Amino acid sequence: LTGARQEAAVARLARERAEATVAGMRRLVEELYMSRASGQLEQALQDKLKALLHLQHQQQQQSPQETYQHQQQQESQQRRPQQQQQQQQQQQQQQQRAAEVGAASAAPAAEPLGNLGAHDSSGSSFAFAPTPASSAGTPRSATYMSDPTGDVAIPTLAAEIPPVGPV
Repeated sequence: LTGARQEAAVARLARERAEATVAGMRRLVEELYMSRASGQLEQALQDKLKALLHLQHQQQQQSPQETYQHQQQQESQQRRPQQQQQQQQQQQQQQQRAAEVGAASAAPAAEPLGNLGAHDSSGSSFAFAPTPASSAGTPRSATYMSDPTGDVAIPTLAAEIPPVGPV
């Protein structure tokens, strides 16, 4: 029994040493990674600083008028693609509206509500079904729209839903 305890203690010590070694290696890798990352960050900051100094030196050599003209050219070049895109979107919207108005005005005059109740390509009807006379006027009655699949009757008047709470 004492031999088994000794073996268990030795195994536990070996496991603890291995865990400590792994933890130490992780810390070392993290430190190396952080120093590398901070070195890369430092290099990037130095590059940005050099670029800013170069730009400042360039601007000092240019007259204020040249600097202003250069800025105006850059801004107008940035604005042009945006303006063209906005114009194209507006034209597309206007064309779409014109097509919708044309389609609406092409509906037959004999049917003042347009295509309500017309069959679509699948043969389903989207017409409004009348409320049965037996339930008309009752507090829980509602107008139902026929479901194209015939699976569900959908209430269309939320005002006829019974109130919640004490009446």
